[in-house]
Order: sequence, then structure tokens, then C-alpha cells
Amino acid sequence: MKKLKIIIVVFISFLLYGFVTQQLNQDKELIIGTWLSDGSGNSKWIFTQDKKLKRINSDQLYKTYHYSIIEEKSINGKFTFSYLKLININNNNEVIEYEINALGNGKMALDYLGDTATKLLYFTKE
Repeated sequence: MKKLKIIIVVFISFLLYGFVTQQLNQDKELIIGTWLSDGSGNSKWIFTQDKKLKRINSDQLYKTYHYSIIEEKSINGKFTFSYLKLININNNNEVIEYEINALGNGKMALDYLGDTATKLLYFTKE
């Protein structure tokens, strides 16, 4: 009976790990492309396959970042949170992080993890 419980726990752990890994891979694929800022018609973010983000303002390159998507579980393990981490290519000391609140169906919402006065950023995929 004890072996059966261990097998069930291991099996469920593999299923949960597979789900989290699948979600992370899905986020990494969904983010690739050009995103138009819903708050500013002049701003777009271009995520590339080689993990670079080009921020464009008024059709001019503003900054380029290396990006990564990181997943973390809540303390109780019930929730998974996705984060977008940006590191400026020209200045490694400039690191910006966002919580990914929504990503899918051509929409993305990012919550800046810094100044609490900053509201959510909304994007529509081009």
C-alpha cells in the first residue's frame, strides 16, 4: 500500500511538472511577435526568437533588451506566476521586471514590478 501511494505521488508530481513546463513554453512562444501598446499608439514592443526585445517609440528604436520569462510557484504551491525580465543590452545594470498578468488571444497585460504608481500596460498583437 505504501509503494502505491509513493507511485501515485510521483505520477502526480510528473503531471504537475509537465503542466508548468508546458505553460512556460507556451508563454515563451506566445510572446514572440510585435505588440502594440494600447495606451500609446506610438509604442510597440518586438519580441524575437533570439530572446531580444526591441522597444520602438514613434518609429524609432528606443532600447533593446535581452528578455527571459521566469515562472515561480506560490508558497503553498497552488499558483504559478509568470514574470518577464528585461536586461538592457547596452547597460546590464538596467534590469526591468514585469508580472505577466495575461498573455494569449492576441492580448498581453504586464504589471511593472517597481513603482507602485505605474498601472498595468496593455498590448495587442499586430
